Amino acid sequence: MKLSRTGLAPVLSTCSAFGLAAGLTVGLTFGLSGTAMAKELRIATGTASQNGLNSGVVVFAEELERLSEGEYTSEVYPGTLLKFAEMTNGIRDGIVDIGYTIPAYSRAEFPYTNMVTDVVTASPDVVVMTAVISDYILNECEPCREEFKSLNQVNLGFSAVGPYYLMSKDKISSMADFEGKTIRGVGAFGRYVEAMGAKAVVIPSGDIYESLNQGTLDGNTQGLDTLKSLSYGDVVDYVLNVPIGLYLGSSVFTVNRDLWEDMGADGQQMLLEAAATGHAHVTVTYYGENQHYLKNPADGGVEAVEPDAELQAATEAFYTTELDTIGKLAVEKYGQEDAPARIEEIMALVDKWKAAFEGVDTTDVDAVAQVYYDQLFSQIDPGAL
Repeated sequence: MKLSRTGLAPVLSTCSAFGLAAGLTVGLTFGLSGTAMAKELRIATGTASQNGLNSGVVVFAEELERLSEGEYTSEVYPGTLLKFAEMTNGIRDGIVDIGYTIPAYSRAEFPYTNMVTDVVTASPDVVVMTAVISDYILNECEPCREEFKSLNQVNLGFSAVGPYYLMSKDKISSMADFEGKTIRGVGAFGRYVEAMGAKAVVIPSGDIYESLNQGTLDGNTQGLDTLKSLSYGDVVDYVLNVPIGLYLGSSVFTVNRDLWEDMGADGQQMLLEAAATGHAHVTVTYYGENQHYLKNPADGGVEAVEPDAELQAATEAFYTTELDTIGKLAVEKYGQEDAPARIEEIMALVDKWKAAFEGVDTTDVDAVAQVYYDQLFSQIDPGAL
C-alpha cells in the first residue's frame, strides 16, 4: 500500500483503545503502486477531530482498496473539503464520492430517518445500537431509504457513538445544581437538560468553546473525546457520570448514487463489506476513547462527578419517557402516524441484536465486524438500496 501526501496538512493520527491502530493524515492517498486502472475516490468527513469516527473512515477506505484489489483507492479529507452542513448536497452533486453525513442537519429532507435515529435512549449498548439502526434503515424503513435516494445517495448504515455526557464549568450532581444553568443540548439531549431543570440552547458546534470560555454557556452535552479533540477540557472542569444517551445519527459512509450504480453488483457488495468493518471500528473505538476519559478524567482536564439519588432516578425515568416523546413529536410535527409502531419495531430489534452479541467480545473490532457482516451486511440486497 502506498501512502502519498497531498498539499493538505496532516492533522490526525489515532489508535483504537483496544490496540487496533488506524493512522490518518489529511489527504492521504490509499493506492497500490502500479495499478493502472485504479479509480481514486474522494471521501470526506465534516470534522478534523482526532477520534474513532475519522479513523473509521480510513479503515473503510483501506478495506475497500483491499477487497477491490486496488481497483478503488481513496483520498480522505477530514474536515477540509466540506463541512457537515454542506455534505448532503456535496454528495448529491458529486463533489465527493462518499461522505459522513448527519441527517439531523437536514431534518426537512430526512423526517423518517431522523425519527429512527432520534431513539437515543433505546439502549446504552453502542455495538447493539449500530446494528439496530442499520438493520432498521436498510431492511425495514423504505421511506428512510427513499429519502437518501431522492438526494442521489445511498446509505450504508449508521454508527452509534457515545454515550453523550454533561460537561460543565460548575459542579453539577443534583437537580438543584441544574437550576439557572444554560447548557447546550440538541434534540433529546436538550430535552434531558430541560427535564433536569436547566435551560437548553442550540448553538453551532464551532461556537461551543468560546461560549464556555466566556461564560455565556454553563455546560455542553457531547462525547467525552471532545475534552481533548476540541479542547473543551480547557474550559470545563466537571463531567457528570450519567450517560444521557447515544448519538445514532452518523451516516458515516453515504455514497453518491451515480458511483454506486457505476460500481455494479460486485462493487456494491465490496462497499457493504467495507461498511461492516468501518462501522465496527467507529463504534468500538469511539466508545473506548470516551470511556478512557470517564475512567481517567484528569487526562481530559476534568473531575468526574457522581449523581445523587434524585438525579439518577430522574435520568432513568427520562430514558423511558423520551421514547414516548419521540413518537409524539413525529406524529405532531411530521404527520408520521405510524411512528409509535415503528419505535416498537426498533425496540424489538434491540432484543434481536442483544442476542446476536451474546458471548462475543464487543471490545474486539474484528469480532464485532464479523457479526455485522455475517448477520446484516452480507444479507442485504444492493438493488433494494
